Amino acid sequence: MRIHNWVGISGKAYSFEVYPSILNFKPISGVYLLCEETPEGQIEALFAGETQSFHDCLNGNAVHEGFSHVALLPCEDPTERHRIQNDLRQVFDEKAKLK
Repeated sequence: MRIHNWVGISGKAYSFEVYPSILNFKPISGVYLLCEETPEGQIEALFAGETQSFHDCLNGNAVHEGFSHVALLPCEDPTERHRIQNDLRQVFDEKAKLK
């Protein structure tokens, strides 16, 4: 596990724990990022989501979708999870438009 910070469109930084996508995740609520490792060894987040249970949402799915890593930010409050997800998703959407 390693820590990586991503910055939302608001300018706020969020610290996520980054794991290989093959792990068995616990039933914890939070925001997740589906990531790829670049040829240079950097972790690039491509999708932001939020869930009531990492276990129910992620176990086996991230690997099947072709993502090498999953970044997790535990958060119990559903309103806060949604806010963080949207803050980050706007950044990812802007990057995708540039490609």
